[in-house]
Amino acid sequence: MVRKIALSIREDSMSPKTAPAYARTSLVSKVRPTGLGRLVAATIFAFALSGCDAPLDTWHEFVVQDWKIPPGTDDGLGTYVIPNRDYLVTAIRAVAPPGTHHITLERTGEVHDVLWVAVVGTGEFVFPRGVGLRLREGEKFYVGYHLFNATSGDLSGTSGIEVIEAEPGAAFEEVNVLNPTIRDRTLPPGPVTESGQCTITEEQTFLAIGPHMHEFGKHLTATLTQGDMEVPLYDAPFNWDAQEFMPLPQMQVHKGDVVNLRCDWYNSTAMPITLGSSATQEMCSAFIYRYPIGNSAHCMY
Repeated sequence: MVRKIALSIREDSMSPKTAPAYARTSLVSKVRPTGLGRLVAATIFAFALSGCDAPLDTWHEFVVQDWKIPPGTDDGLGTYVIPNRDYLVTAIRAVAPPGTHHITLERTGEVHDVLWVAVVGTGEFVFPRGVGLRLREGEKFYVGYHLFNATSGDLSGTSGIEVIEAEPGAAFEEVNVLNPTIRDRTLPPGPVTESGQCTITEEQTFLAIGPHMHEFGKHLTATLTQGDMEVPLYDAPFNWDAQEFMPLPQMQVHKGDVVNLRCDWYNSTAMPITLGSSATQEMCSAFIYRYPIGNSAHCMY
């Protein structure tokens, strides 16, 4: 069967012309456990080649990656993908079997440009009509996989990204993710609340928000201050299994507006817990889809 999206893989030293035409991206033989249970991955480049057996308006693979990890793994792996045609993505979802903590899609370059984040329970997201992700031919994208094996044996699977596309030439507003995130804090045992603010520096439109915390997260609140008004963006108890992007009424956000982020935890251990990207640390993030695109890291504090 012809693959919907065929991938060819090469090491840094190989020429793109010598890469095999149809090969599945695999890290099974390219990672090794270290003494700390972490993984070291070889640098991999994958060239996405458009297939011929999937209509653009149905779900089809953009990239998939096989992996196998030993017990205790809590680390990230990654693939670089260079499309050989343009993609106008109108819907996106993860292929995320057990062991997949999260998957990210980022455009490489000088500006931190996050296009999509899928964590546990994110599910599929369908963009409003005329809005979505633009992946241009020849651009280089990083697909990051955070893998976590809490079992006593090896764990293997296939993770990746599936998309639905608009027809080439469709009118399209390009979006990316603004990532308000509270960092560099320590949570003592018991109930803890942390908050932060981020001042918007350019005109933009918000259209969706997705919460993200970890094991001890209890509640996440995000608001937008516009002059004397406080506009709610998200306010709900945290549910590990339902970290979905929630559509917002498309709202105009102005230079000088402020995103306010507050997270509540209950640290039930006897030890302090730091904030960080590891599955054994805690997080407080609100992934916000917006246009026009900008620096995704602007709201990390």
